[in-house]
Amino acid sequence: MCETCQNAEHNKNVTRKARPIRVESPWEVLGLDIHGPFPETSQSNTHVLLVTDYFTKWVEAVPLQKKDPFSVAKALATLFYRFGASKNIYTSQSWDFCEEVSRHLCERWNISQLLTPTDPTDPPSPGDCSAEVLRSSICSVVNEKPSEWDAHLDPVLFEFRTSVNSATKYSPFFLMFNRYVCLSSEVDFVKDSKEQGAGSDKVDGLPPFTATVQEQQNAVKEIVISNMTTACKRERKGVKRKSRGLPSVAFKVEDNVFRGSTASSLKKLKKGQFVSFQIETVLPPEQSMSGGKKTS
Repeated sequence: MCETCQNAEHNKNVTRKARPIRVESPWEVLGLDIHGPFPETSQSNTHVLLVTDYFTKWVEAVPLQKKDPFSVAKALATLFYRFGASKNIYTSQSWDFCEEVSRHLCERWNISQLLTPTDPTDPPSPGDCSAEVLRSSICSVVNEKPSEWDAHLDPVLFEFRTSVNSATKYSPFFLMFNRYVCLSSEVDFVKDSKEQGAGSDKVDGLPPFTATVQEQQNAVKEIVISNMTTACKRERKGVKRKSRGLPSVAFKVEDNVFRGSTASSLKKLKKGQFVSFQIETVLPPEQSMSGGKKTS
């Protein structure tokens, strides 16, 4: 039994007091919900795994063929390989279910992740109704596309991630990646940032965490640009240095381009193996009148 499973077994009989969950950074604490069963799609999916970040309200939706611990662990492993593991995951599933998921993550993917059961009636955070809105949107897609609803989740998630959250006053995408996003290549980023920013009068005001991250990001951005410029200059110098070492070769008309034993090997070719092509000789202006074409 790994350390994560031991911690889960130790806390199994501890009565959890209902209290708000404090989070201070993205992907620190997650919420896990499984919705379904829905009509089976062509990919045999019947459930949806929703993973919500408590800080940014970023949501991942993964279609599942089965509502079992292994399928959930496999979906979580895919997310963790992209975003990393979190400090804890709260879910409405039972202790046995949580222990099985943790065990599969530990034994099969070598990922240590703790899952903690919660009361299904506990809201993710005070004053946040975004989870219910997302569930309604997914149900609408299921009703409209009963046989292929799993292929239409991305547009729903994009709309949710880029909308201003009622609790944070920012979009999940901005809090997760500290930048704004849209689906148009021709966009005024200044105007777009104001539209996707805080839904109050203080559009330019940023929370302390976001302001600190933005300062660090700007500093790193300058370093990256400097490093890329240096690498580009170094590559150009290397190309020039290699070109200087190459011998200069000039050919004249009727010179033998093929050297060595190539000329002798051509004599062994049959008549039908020769290919005819035209060679156009370009002469200086004063000799252009006497120019012509040769065929070999």
